[in-house]
Amino acid sequence: MPTTLSNKEITYLTNFIRRKGVAYEDLQVELIDHFATKLEQEHTYTNFEAFQLEVDNIYASFKDKEFEQLVKERKDVLVQKYMKMFWRFMRGFFSWPKIALVIGLVALVNVLLYQVVDFKWFFRIHYIAYVVATLGMLAYVYLIKTPRNKSYLFIDAAKKVADRVVVPNYLFMLFLFLFLIDNITMSPLVLSLFSFYMVAVFLFHYAGMVLVQQKALEEFEQFEYSS
Repeated sequence: MPTTLSNKEITYLTNFIRRKGVAYEDLQVELIDHFATKLEQEHTYTNFEAFQLEVDNIYASFKDKEFEQLVKERKDVLVQKYMKMFWRFMRGFFSWPKIALVIGLVALVNVLLYQVVDFKWFFRIHYIAYVVATLGMLAYVYLIKTPRNKSYLFIDAAKKVADRVVVPNYLFMLFLFLFLIDNITMSPLVLSLFSFYMVAVFLFHYAGMVLVQQKALEEFEQFEYSS
């Protein structure tokens, strides 16, 4: 965000863009950059009233649906930025040492469970753990409170992922559980592979929906406060 504008001018721009229907804080910053660049190029205003008039003139200069197109373009830029952040974070999160550690822990838990429970309870314990962990993650995603109750594009995107990916997968796992619970004739190896699958699915969703949006929020707040 340009630093040549005063805090009062930045606040006015933020409120102006919000009144134009742009609710996302991160998208507002992108549009403030656009307005600020034009203001700095012209810089014909000498007081705050003239600044307000210049902002109105810039908005009035958009023809037809040019402003809506600008919003869409900046939104697409943000989505691409967050997707790059997502895959960069996921590559770092799922490093080989972590993968090996998870495999080792899951294998150890499976071996210990084999010693004390039968196949049905082995399956039930894994599924109950998956259900509780997934419900907790979904509750966090849907109920997350951002600072000052702000709205962010990347948090909304995480909720859409929950709607389109996590919830359907959760329902699939429920169906699988109900189908298999009375047909537990699988070998210990197959049950172990199933437990690995549940852990892998949960970790992928947790990293992609919870940890990534926490990282994006931290980076955005640092950028905002340093501007």
